[in-house]
Amino acid sequence: MRLARGDRLDWRYQSSESLTFNIHYREGNAELSPVVRERSTNDAGTFEARLDEDYCLTWESGPPGAIIGYRILLRPAVR
Repeated sequence: MRLARGDRLDWRYQSSESLTFNIHYREGNAELSPVVRERSTNDAGTFEARLDEDYCLTWESGPPGAIIGYRILLRPAVR
């Protein structure tokens, strides 16, 4: 999703199996991940964009897979 500097992204998830969650963006050939959660089944937080970028939210589970419930709320910066 496209975020502008100062936008806030509230996120929450729960999973039936342990997984890895991250929020990342690309800078040239590099993939930068300001938020990383490893081996978790639930988490929540707020991410504030420092740059105008396209950000990706990714959940990765192991071979058995997982059932994931999530909520994402974009709170635009006051301009």
